[in-house]
Amino acid sequence: MPKQISPQQLSSFFRLLEQQAERWLILTPNKRLGRYVSDQYADYKKQSGSVSFATPSIYSLQGWFQQQWNSLSIQGLVSEVPLSGLQEQLIWQMIIENDEDASRLLNQSATAKLAQQASNLAIQWHINASELAQFDDLDVNAFLKWQSQFLAYCKEHHYVTAAQQLPIISELMGQERVVLPQRIVTIAFEEFSPHIQSLFDVLAAKGVGIEEWEINFQGSAEFQIDAQVNSYESIEQEVSAAACWAKTCLIERESGSEIESPQRIGIVVPNLTGLRHVVTRTFERVFEPQAILPEAKRHATGFNISSAIPLTECEPVNAALAILKLNFKKLPTEEMGMLLLSPYVGEFKELQRRSLADLALRELDYQVSFRQLKLSVARLSGKRSSKPGVVLCPDFYASCEAFERILKKQRIKQLLPSEWVPYFYEQLLAMGWPGTRPLDTLEYQQVTVFQETLETFSLLDDVIGNVSFAKAFSLLNKWLQSTNFQAQTTTSPIQVLGVLEAAGLWFDKLWVMNMDAETWPPAPSPNPFLPGALQAELEMPQSSAARELKYAEKITQRLLSAAETVVFSYSKSDKGKDLQISPLIAPYQSEAELSKPSSPPENALSWGAALLAASKTESMVDERATPIFDATKIRGGTRLLKDQAACPFKAFAVHRLKAEPMPVPELGLSPLERGNVLHNALEILWRGLGDQLTLLSLASSELEEKVSQTVNEALVAIKNRQIAGPRFVAIEKQRLSNQILRLLEIEKQRPPFVVKFNETARAMKIAGIDINIRYDRVDELADGSHLVLDYKTGKVDINAWGGHRPEEPQVPLYCLSDREHVSGAAFALVSASTVGFKGVGSEDHIAPGIIAADSLKRNDMPNDWQALLNFWDQTLSEIADSFLQGDARVDPKTSVTCAYCALQPVCRIKEVIANKNALAINMEVHIDE
Repeated sequence: MPKQISPQQLSSFFRLLEQQAERWLILTPNKRLGRYVSDQYADYKKQSGSVSFATPSIYSLQGWFQQQWNSLSIQGLVSEVPLSGLQEQLIWQMIIENDEDASRLLNQSATAKLAQQASNLAIQWHINASELAQFDDLDVNAFLKWQSQFLAYCKEHHYVTAAQQLPIISELMGQERVVLPQRIVTIAFEEFSPHIQSLFDVLAAKGVGIEEWEINFQGSAEFQIDAQVNSYESIEQEVSAAACWAKTCLIERESGSEIESPQRIGIVVPNLTGLRHVVTRTFERVFEPQAILPEAKRHATGFNISSAIPLTECEPVNAALAILKLNFKKLPTEEMGMLLLSPYVGEFKELQRRSLADLALRELDYQVSFRQLKLSVARLSGKRSSKPGVVLCPDFYASCEAFERILKKQRIKQLLPSEWVPYFYEQLLAMGWPGTRPLDTLEYQQVTVFQETLETFSLLDDVIGNVSFAKAFSLLNKWLQSTNFQAQTTTSPIQVLGVLEAAGLWFDKLWVMNMDAETWPPAPSPNPFLPGALQAELEMPQSSAARELKYAEKITQRLLSAAETVVFSYSKSDKGKDLQISPLIAPYQSEAELSKPSSPPENALSWGAALLAASKTESMVDERATPIFDATKIRGGTRLLKDQAACPFKAFAVHRLKAEPMPVPELGLSPLERGNVLHNALEILWRGLGDQLTLLSLASSELEEKVSQTVNEALVAIKNRQIAGPRFVAIEKQRLSNQILRLLEIEKQRPPFVVKFNETARAMKIAGIDINIRYDRVDELADGSHLVLDYKTGKVDINAWGGHRPEEPQVPLYCLSDREHVSGAAFALVSASTVGFKGVGSEDHIAPGIIAADSLKRNDMPNDWQALLNFWDQTLSEIADSFLQGDARVDPKTSVTCAYCALQPVCRIKEVIANKNALAINMEVHIDE
């Protein structure tokens, strides 16, 4: 049973320790607790008047094992070469890849990681191969085969894993080949594996005293559990509440008359790795709101987060990897754009001009080449050649040329990892990495760690040998992913920790998050390559629900005794899933906490809100732009009227301010491209047919052949797209051909007609604005009148022509431009769900799906054809005139209007709606009064 002592009783322990500092060894489960005990001992010595003193031997358990191995290696007592975790995994992966029976595995890398974990668990829990062989299990048998090959490989190359080092250390300690401590004190360990316990047994047999100690408030006679439970609607609210609570604790402490000692505030997050980004973002907003500013230098913040991040998630490292990816034939356009806009590449002053190059790339394809990247930063004169006329970004262009020279110089196909490192460096320097902008503290640390890690890449030489660039880059990426970056920060009173990092620590105040039933106790996750029943029997980590419950109960009790004030919290929902309180903390939830309504935390002001709150502001509503006196300069066609009808501000921003969203490269065809292919196919088809009589004269086989040839010709426009491989084109051809044939069957059922206009441009005026329209198709009917057709590939109906703000004004415009002859208008729908006509006309027999105007039963459209034309004329003229008069109100017709609009950051529609709602509430209150 561990000896319990409170933080106040540490001095008595330190008095014993200072007398035996050279012969006692203190072991902790992690480095953080080891540093804490060392700091407390140093404070104790300083308070007793000591200026200099011997540092006691305080190590984390793994740190002590590493120190012992290094000592044995220096003495020549061990000759094996230790493997890093990634080196070990790569050997497992090599063995699995060479196994024919494993060739069908979907993810051999993940399998190698699990096999590596199973092997280490078997060693730590003293499970030998013969014991596993008794289980008739395919996964276990496969693992035993791989493990045998792995151990043979390590023996042949004199490698040793971290798990294999301990038996060697234990044996040499048993032979007294090393100096043994007089006493070992372990602090805050939950359990020891049989692997470690066997080492302690050897040391105990040699006379080493071994004691277990616990540091918690329960060691104090006056200790009483003071715990409360808070619940929140979402994880974001929960994190925000914890951050605001921590800041309030600091403020209250600093505002006190006396500060006896630095405050220790703990935030424990069981799922800290998964929530790190949310936690970091929220705590920065609360403690460092100015960090949102682009020019803000990142530094040691007012809080410390224990969870490290992989190097690949650090921005300077991401930029370096993006540069090395330029060796590949093509990259996603968005990745190329990120490289262009990275402050860690080349001249910082060129970033604004490089954004124009990013725009040029986005207008190409979803993947682009290095050559296309190079051309994007130059304005080319004459033909598209590699020699620029006026260079848009001279520094970046020069870097691309230097990089290109390195590519041409490098002819060697395979090299050792250590030989690839200089090549990596050469390319990074050629592209100006890590940029000309001065690095802040955090960036400098990340660049330094990346360079140190790159130098250690040579450790893979003996494991993998010569490899291609693609393989070397893949391994480098894994090497960086397996290397964690932890920022070097100053001592902070606020510690954000995972459960394991909090082991043994005590605080003045403690907040424990994620205490929902799904997270706590954690779900079991037994290793698939070891028998589940055996894992449960031995109570191996994550082996069973019973084992995880027992583990969570111990941790919960330890956290309860880690501070005088403990706050537990949980979220009621996460990503749409309802969550319940963990049964382990439910007993501490009071009746008052159960009955009170859950409320969001009092959020700290964001930087923008803080600036606004500190300033005196006045507001005014400006919904009208300068009127347009010369309408001849206005361009925009039917889209101008459509935008003005949808939302006047949208028309103002797009057609007067020239605001357009950034193009988004898409994998596959966009709806616009699919629509263009359909239009091209139908244009080509009716150019050849000309009228319904010719259509009816064709036999089915002839018509199918003609449609097939037509679609082939229309698809030429997309065949230069990277996505347009033979299979893709064949699928598109089949889809489009079937839809067109279905439409033609309906065309056959119509009264006779001749195609009068086919994709024909025409100019007209509306309220003085020149409008250029382009008919999809206009048919001349038997009586000489015209039917206007508009091809559509999406969902739409004639409701879009109604009201004083029509959603689809194109067809009404087409009708008005041919008013003397038009007798009907329709959408020709061609989609997977619907093929046919939807329209209105002077009579209902014009075509299937077209109804007579006098049958309209709508309040927003007249039920007479001529009256309908007059209505459209008046409506569209009013819309055009409102644009000319400068109407720029933020007034979307419906909520759907904003769904796909990219202007929301400009018009701030959410604020407009909020202000309107607030005004309505005030008016209601005033009326009630």
